[in-house]
Amino acid sequence: MADDADDSRERAEKGRQRMAFNELVATIMYEINAAHGQGLCETTCKLSKSDLDFADALIETLQNKGYEATLNDQRLHLAWELSEEAVNEANARERFNDFYRSVTYSIRDASDSGENSTTISVADSDEEFVDRIIEILEERDYQVAYEPQKGRLAVEWPQE
Repeated sequence: MADDADDSRERAEKGRQRMAFNELVATIMYEINAAHGQGLCETTCKLSKSDLDFADALIETLQNKGYEATLNDQRLHLAWELSEEAVNEANARERFNDFYRSVTYSIRDASDSGENSTTISVADSDEEFVDRIIEILEERDYQVAYEPQKGRLAVEWPQE
C-alpha cells in the first residue's frame, strides 16, 4: 500500500514538473514571437532559479525548434534567422513609424505656432503609407487632403 502511495506521489510530481516545463516553453515561445513580430532576430529571457532545473531540456527543446539557445547565469539568450518577408515587414513598419512621426511633428510645430493647418511633403517612398495616415488623422477629426501629383499632404484641424 505504501508503495502505491509513493508511486502515486511520484507520478503527480512528474506531472507537475511536466506542466511547469510546458508553461516555461510556452512563455519562452511567446517572448520569441513578440520579438519576431517586432522584426528582431534575438531576445534574452531571465529564468527563475526553479526554471534552471529545466535548463538542459529547455535548451534542447528550443534547439530542436531551430533556435540558437545559450544560457549564461540565469539569462537565456535566443537567436534565430528572420525570413526575408519578416525583414521586409519590419522595415515597412519602421518606415511607417518614421513617416507618422514626421507628420505628427509637423502638426505639433504648426499648432505650437498658433496655426491650424500645415502642408507636409510626401516622399515617393512614403506614398504607400498615406492612406493609413489619412485614416488616423481623420479619426482625430482632422481634415486631410492628399495631392499625389505634388506629393503634398494638407492637414487642417479645429482652432482651440
